[in-house]
Amino acid sequence: MVQKKLTYEIDLSQEVLNKMRNRSSSVYADIRQQVGDTLFDAYTKNMNKGE
Repeated sequence: MVQKKLTYEIDLSQEVLNKMRNRSSSVYADIRQQVGDTLFDAYTKNMNKGE
């Protein structure tokens, strides 16, 4: 059986994006601590494009 899986892109306001970042900051801090600054920065370098 083949199932179609659709992906939708939605545009979020800058206000919503900022709220999401603020609410998830402690998770990102924990991840940074686990993987180190270099790997974390390489992974997240494009997250703030478009601001």
